[in-house]
This record gives sequence, structure tokens and C-alpha cells, in this order.
Amino acid sequence: MFRILKVAVLITILYFFHGCAVSYGNYNTTSYTPLTSQRFKNSSGKIDLYFEGTSLSRSYLQIGFIEVVGKKDASNEMLIDYLKNEAYQKGADAVMNVKKMFKNRETGLLFDQENAEDYSAPVFTGIAIKYTDRVPDPMVQTVPSDTAFKRNVLQDQEARFQRACLEYAISLLALVGVLVKVLTAE
Repeated sequence: MFRILKVAVLITILYFFHGCAVSYGNYNTTSYTPLTSQRFKNSSGKIDLYFEGTSLSRSYLQIGFIEVVGKKDASNEMLIDYLKNEAYQKGADAVMNVKKMFKNRETGLLFDQENAEDYSAPVFTGIAIKYTDRVPDPMVQTVPSDTAFKRNVLQDQEARFQRACLEYAISLLALVGVLVKVLTAE
């Protein structure tokens, strides 16, 4: 009876703490706040960027606010790719008022606050827009079908997923090892 109780307690512990070696705070995040209830589709395969202070000569509709927060070693190019990818997924034709700032962020392992590290994360924000006219802006020069940003974001997300799977596997192996050790000890 005592052995069954011990196994039940250990299984419960495994269930609640299987993520003890899982990291947090060191990945790129994207948030989108819609500014309209309409849904759109991007048919051009490109996203134009207008940085803060750049005037826009075309008519447009603001469809959402995008914020991309970078991981510790994120490049500006990767974060711009995330910004463009989010705009593309929401059906935007461009992102206006793009600006860069920094935000304090923490990274570390769950249940290991002693080794947590604070860092200044790069942040890009902008307003996703949909053109309401059909006239191209002469101020914008982009490749007609620049979709490399989608591939770059997908590769980064796959790498994050693989890293998370590895962390979970290591964590589970360690906890199974503890479980075996406890069960075989008399």
C-alpha cells in the first residue's frame, strides 16, 4: 500500500513539475491589436514599411497595431521579418509609423530564479494598414513578391519549437530518473 501511495505522489509531482528545465523569456513574441472588425487578405505578397516620420501619399485604412519583442540576441532584420509576417497574416499591405524601442525583459529557467537574467529587449511597433486606392506609392521601392520574411519567421519558430521539445525531454528524463531511483530504493 505504501508503495502505491509513493508512486501516486511521484506521478503527481511529475505532472506538476515536468517543465522544471524549461526556459522562458528568450524568444521573439508578436502581439496584434485589431483596430477594425473587418478581415482582409494580402494579395500582393509584399509588405511596405513606412518608418516613423515618413509621409504616406496613398489613402489607407488602419487595421491593427503590431508589437514585436525580441529575444536576447535578436537581430533587427529578424524582428522586421516578424513585423512584416504579422502584417501579412492580418491582410495588411503595409506597416506605418514603424519605430524601434527597448523593453526590460527577463530570461531564465522555470523554478530557478537565482540564475534569471535581465536584458534590454529590442521592440518594433507599427500600425498595419490596408491601401484603399490602387495607385502604387512612388516613394516605396520593394521587390514585387518579397516573401523571404515568411520563411525567416517560420525557421525561427521551428528552432524555438525544437529547443522547447529538447528542454521538455531533458526535464522528463531527469524526473523519470528520480522516479526510478525512489521506486527502487527500499
